[in-house]
Amino acid sequence: MIHSFIYKSKDALHQILSKRMGEAATRAELYSKSKGMELPELTASEKEAVSTFWKGYPINWSYWKFYKKAGFFSADLVPDDLYTRFILRVLNPLCYSQSLHVKNIYPIFFTELRQPKVLINRIRGVSYDSEQNILSEKEALNIIKSVDKLIIKPTSGSCGGDGIKIISPYSCSMEDISKILKDYGHSYICQEVLEQSKLTAQFNKTSLNTFRINTLNLNGKITVENIMFRHGRNNSIVDNFGLGGVCCGVNNDGTFIGRAIDASLNNYDKSPFGVSYCDIVIPETSMIVDYAIRAHRRYLPMIGHAAWDFALSETNTPVFIEVNLGWPGLVSEQLSSGRSIFNGRADEVLAYAQKYYSNLRFTDFLGNWL
Repeated sequence: MIHSFIYKSKDALHQILSKRMGEAATRAELYSKSKGMELPELTASEKEAVSTFWKGYPINWSYWKFYKKAGFFSADLVPDDLYTRFILRVLNPLCYSQSLHVKNIYPIFFTELRQPKVLINRIRGVSYDSEQNILSEKEALNIIKSVDKLIIKPTSGSCGGDGIKIISPYSCSMEDISKILKDYGHSYICQEVLEQSKLTAQFNKTSLNTFRINTLNLNGKITVENIMFRHGRNNSIVDNFGLGGVCCGVNNDGTFIGRAIDASLNNYDKSPFGVSYCDIVIPETSMIVDYAIRAHRRYLPMIGHAAWDFALSETNTPVFIEVNLGWPGLVSEQLSSGRSIFNGRADEVLAYAQKYYSNLRFTDFLGNWL
């Protein structure tokens, strides 16, 4: 009887935590982006299509209204609340996604991926150089002073580009640099600023403009289900959607879908610098896609859904920037492509999630959303 009570209590807590995750995701993604918008109603046939595809799941119609406001409708669009409650933890177990989301681990773990050069990797209050040699505070400052420009990133919690800063050490005193670094606490990473390709810089020169590649690893098959190109606006150093960035869907051959969109659902035919999206082809996209698939197979066989960020260097070589596992993201990808994040494999994802959901424990729903 005691064991039965414990298991029932765990199941109840499981449901509570799962529901809280879904509610938090809805607040952070849907409500924050649709605030103040008048959303269109769905037709009876649209509601029927959604109800059929998501049969048995609690449906928040506002998600499909939001995408319809953006100009398209598809029943298999994935809403943030259902993704976090019923899919995310099945695809990306918390024990893996939480440990691999810190940027400190990138140069240590993703050893075969080209990355921006590490100057200082600060881990739990200890500074390391690019070869993982321990540095004194003076040695770390001397390395920083030796470069013209560098980028500092928090190792975690930099969702949407928050906390990322570019500084010019030569114009700063040692005291100024020490103060800046102290503000980042006991863990951060300093890298050389990557000089990007002319192909991507043409959209906005002040930000590092990147490709978001969503890979799906399911039933022994790794595929790319969504490709998105993001660029910042003038004077911004980040390209993130939530900080004013613009995104555009991209096909595997490097052709752009032809329109870009921002978080306010404004559509653009041209970039702020007059580049027409419908005329753009970046052939290197196929190389980036191949990099992402091979990286997922090589480093993340335990992960189902990964959102990789790659830049193009000035020699048009793919450079790994980061991978998002704890929250790969859905909204900007679906808005920019006009289709489900899982594209042609949405049915397969749902079947997989339903099959393995019962294996989750209530501790799998602890994490950043609570």
